[in-house]
Amino acid sequence: MFFTFGGLGIWATVDFVFAVAGIMRDKEGRLIKNWEESPQTSSKAVDIARERYAKGEISKKEYEQIKEDLNES
Repeated sequence: MFFTFGGLGIWATVDFVFAVAGIMRDKEGRLIKNWEESPQTSSKAVDIARERYAKGEISKKEYEQIKEDLNES
């Protein structure tokens, strides 16, 4: 991309189309639903809850409740 000056604007156009269409994804492949800057701590809390759910330490209902509570704050 350096030698083609960013693909001559092609990649910027692709990113713009994805953003407008609502299919933009973050670097971890998750769909971006909220464009506001979210606190890093809530993201870490969701990751911790996801790990606990994967280990069987909390139920799916508890995991979903944690995600909902963090999205409200």
